Amino acid sequence: MASIKKIAAAIIILLVLSVIALGALALSDPIAGSSFDPNLAGQSPQPDIVASISEGYVNRLVQSEMEKSKPEDVENLQVSFRKNGTAEVLATIKIPLLITSLETQTIVDLNISMVDGILRFQPSDVRVGNLGVPSMAWKATVEPSVKKVEQAANLAAMNLTQKGYRVTDVRVGDRYLTLIINALPQDLVGK
Repeated sequence: MASIKKIAAAIIILLVLSVIALGALALSDPIAGSSFDPNLAGQSPQPDIVASISEGYVNRLVQSEMEKSKPEDVENLQVSFRKNGTAEVLATIKIPLLITSLETQTIVDLNISMVDGILRFQPSDVRVGNLGVPSMAWKATVEPSVKKVEQAANLAAMNLTQKGYRVTDVRVGDRYLTLIINALPQDLVGK
């Protein structure tokens, strides 16, 4: 039972670090480290700004955050954006066992979406080593932490609204996270 709690704690750290990097850091400066992806420009009605953030840039942000926070149980954190619209977060976690510890690869699949104008981050699958972890074993522990990070990302999006822009869509594709951003009408800026 203690090892499941340690795994859950490590997964929370993993998700928090990755989602902070994906959400709050990317949204606070949507143009930095981004490039235009012409394949996505036509998918949203007349977007004003299309900012595609590469997984390389996100991984540099994640590594910087890891160096600052120095989590004990998580190493080698990497984020991959996949064609199927999910982000895959991979890390090595240390699980204490009696007098030693076990290092294992952990993979979290994370769905990132925009629902009713709100950014959503939803873990969909967790694997430790080659074993899938049933959602009932991690859901109650992970979801409250993800909600806190989701709130931070949406606060960053609200700060962008104060500057006259609104994130209207988010898409995950092969090696990129793309934000669709539209300018607000002048009478709504700052509201």
